[in-house]
Amino acid sequence: MKFSTIVGTFALSTLEAYRAYASPVDSVSPAGQSLEERAADAVEYCCVLIETSQGRQTKFVAWNRQPSEVPVASIGECDLNVVQTGTPPSKGGCAEWGWGMTMCPFSLKPSITFPSANVCQHK
Repeated sequence: MKFSTIVGTFALSTLEAYRAYASPVDSVSPAGQSLEERAADAVEYCCVLIETSQGRQTKFVAWNRQPSEVPVASIGECDLNVVQTGTPPSKGGCAEWGWGMTMCPFSLKPSITFPSANVCQHK
């Protein structure tokens, strides 16, 4: 193999690599983002424990990044919701969440708590 062929192949592969890494898509692709930017895009969750006279269930609920009310369970006409705050779960936001209900009979005795994540992981 000629030396000029080797050098030419190396030059072409270098040029292709440069084009791949210098493309405008690079700045918006996950590989082009810093760790902080990728962390800011990550979805955060809180563990929710729902208890009623009919039993209990756990689930992870995604944080909406702003104060909002999110439905988590419906039992007949009874709707149970969590009330999210603007604080991220990674900064203790789950402890600030509240809950509410509509059309729930007293006999259902609903309750919602926000335990640590391991409660939802080990169902």
